[in-house]
Amino acid sequence: MKSILDLQNKELDVKNQLLHNICDQEIKQDAVTVKSNNKKNLFEKNLIIVGMQGQRNQGKTFTLNSLINENFPSEYYINTPGICMKYQSINDRNIIYIDSEGANGPVQIDYENNKDYQNLIKNQENNEQDDKNIQLVNKYVIRKHQYQKVTEQMQQEFVISNSHILIIMLTNITQEDVNLIHSIQSYLKKEKNSTQKRIFVMHNLKDFRQQECVELYIQNLKSLFPLRQQQVTTFEGSQYKYNSVFIDTIYKNVNHLFMANQHSQAGEIYNKFALDYLKEEIAQFRGEIKFNAAEKFQDYLNNNIQKYLTLKIEEQQNLSKKKELFEFNKEQNIIQLKKNCKIVEPKELQMDIFGYLQREFAYSIVKNGQKLYLLVDIPGPVNINYIFKKSERLLTLTIQHKEQIEQGLGETIISTRKNDEIIQNFKIWGKDKLYIMYKKECKDLTNGIYQFAFIEEQDESED
Repeated sequence: MKSILDLQNKELDVKNQLLHNICDQEIKQDAVTVKSNNKKNLFEKNLIIVGMQGQRNQGKTFTLNSLINENFPSEYYINTPGICMKYQSINDRNIIYIDSEGANGPVQIDYENNKDYQNLIKNQENNEQDDKNIQLVNKYVIRKHQYQKVTEQMQQEFVISNSHILIIMLTNITQEDVNLIHSIQSYLKKEKNSTQKRIFVMHNLKDFRQQECVELYIQNLKSLFPLRQQQVTTFEGSQYKYNSVFIDTIYKNVNHLFMANQHSQAGEIYNKFALDYLKEEIAQFRGEIKFNAAEKFQDYLNNNIQKYLTLKIEEQQNLSKKKELFEFNKEQNIIQLKKNCKIVEPKELQMDIFGYLQREFAYSIVKNGQKLYLLVDIPGPVNINYIFKKSERLLTLTIQHKEQIEQGLGETIISTRKNDEIIQNFKIWGKDKLYIMYKKECKDLTNGIYQFAFIEEQDESED
């Protein structure tokens, strides 16, 4: 899938795949297209799920090929489309490997078919200043980037949350790689049973040819992560010239391994141990689940889509089915948003210090006759200012944590409770209706819940 927009209920291009599985009986799914010839009843087996993560062109597919003795395309200019899955059975252990497209891919901008861009070019040819169309083009580009970021992060979270073993691939480490590792660790902190996951950071040093260069790299890596070297005695012998793994002393389920250029002296030393060690850890992992990829992905979308995108829902759904936003179209073999749901725009999401999208405050919208009630969870003592723009159907909250308690006690030395000003936007939608704010019922319900009320605009209502 090029964009999360491919989930929209419309005729889909089968080339825009978000999820497609490559195995003997070909299970295929994108956001999108699902084809299943499940002769071996794979979904009924207990499976071990191994996920691959990392920036683009870091060697994820190359490593996957090495682990399962396959030959998927893995050149510099070839990117894995969306999420690919490969089934493998070893000694009655059933494994699904999930390879992903990778993070921070370039965003494709269709300038030639953008009317604002075409108008801008025409005006520039006539030597006319055109600030309006420049702003519109910039807005279009920013929006494309937002959809790309949401698409990548949702793919990442699906792989991370469903994997027993996670392999993070990187080459000569950059700050973006460090940020990715930290953001994955931060995400897993919120997951149940996250300590049972095994995480392997594979440093694919494909440009390194000498052992001394790899050793220097490892020494420098210790200034980025708190690592402890541990030799693996089961890999002693003449066939292994190296048998050490580096364990993160804080996140003990995170191990670092190293590979070098496979046709070099360093590659002969490091690569065999790294790959054989990974294979053994996967084969010996204790923890299996039944994993229907199509059902898992549909459940993930139902539970997470509204955290990243603003949806317009034409009709109030049954409360018991409020998360059932997607359906499976048997005729076209696609997973898509239901007909009464439409993607409006990506939400105004904040990023943490590692460049990871932060989910907004928990909220709900309740309809009661001609009124809409927005309930927002904002923990802690805060000051809230709000502006509602009826024409844009946009409520903007400006949130500032109070400091009176600290000031009453003395000088604050350190605090994680005090944050910078937070600005959060909410779309207030109604079927063919405009709403105005009903300030009489906007109030603090205590316990960190704030209520904002809106009423359908009548002909004689004032904004």
